[in-house]
Amino acid sequence: MKYIFIVNPAAGNVKKIISNKIIDKVCEKYGLDYKIIYTSKPKEATEISKNYQTSDCIIYSVGGDGTLLEIINGVADDNLKFQGKIGIIPAGSGNDFYRMIKNTENISNKKIDICKVNSHYFLNVASIGLDAEVVKNAQIMKKLKIPPTAIYNVSILYTFWKFHPVYLNYLINDTLKFSGRFTSMVICNGKYYGGGFPISKSSSIFDGILDAYFVSSMPKYKIPHLIWNVKKGTHEKLRYVNKIAIKSISIFSENEIFCNIDGEILSEKRLDISVIPDGITLYNNKYIVNDILDKTL
Repeated sequence: MKYIFIVNPAAGNVKKIISNKIIDKVCEKYGLDYKIIYTSKPKEATEISKNYQTSDCIIYSVGGDGTLLEIINGVADDNLKFQGKIGIIPAGSGNDFYRMIKNTENISNKKIDICKVNSHYFLNVASIGLDAEVVKNAQIMKKLKIPPTAIYNVSILYTFWKFHPVYLNYLINDTLKFSGRFTSMVICNGKYYGGGFPISKSSSIFDGILDAYFVSSMPKYKIPHLIWNVKKGTHEKLRYVNKIAIKSISIFSENEIFCNIDGEILSEKRLDISVIPDGITLYNNKYIVNDILDKTL
């Protein structure tokens, strides 16, 4: 089987991987048939991975959550045509999806759920409101020479002063219609986001279900309390946080809605979000991953 390593040179820890030819050394150690492809611009990982959509291969994402997102959008579709597998070398600043699977045993070569918002696929989390604003502003912070480990914290502080709740209409599972003003909506397939915040401890990538969190509009002075509880994983106890298990949700507004999907921002007036059970096969060979990471540290 062919191993395809799609490498984002701009990701946090990738420079050392490239300069020391770590992927080559590990692949030669295990006798793998491999190919390394480097990206040079945004969205290029999507175009590269499209070439392997019908191939029986293993595609490794070497970068962060953004690189993984691009690859998923290259190989995924509603007809589940992709016959290969997806592996992850977590070399970005967040690595939230890998954070969920890294200590999970017997997860390799298993089909996992993927998600879709409008025409875009994602693996981990979609969020609207405060959370999306933090991600949008984090993209600004990345251009200001702020240390990677501090980007999200600085973005949270910046967003706090500028944020206003959003008014949204939404339809759950095509039947239940609601509307209201919200601080945040977070739709979870995975457990972590924002660089390690444990947003949804009970979420599973095997159950065909999404966990949706609805955070009611609140005075600005309460937002730090909300963020602190999300960071601790105790937010479900807060009276202004509601959680429901869903299979789909449609969200619409008269104004553009900013939506964060796995660290990337979409802007639409209507968002149709759904889960695709058993969408791709995950390849989590810890020997390969750990060898590459050990040589990177």
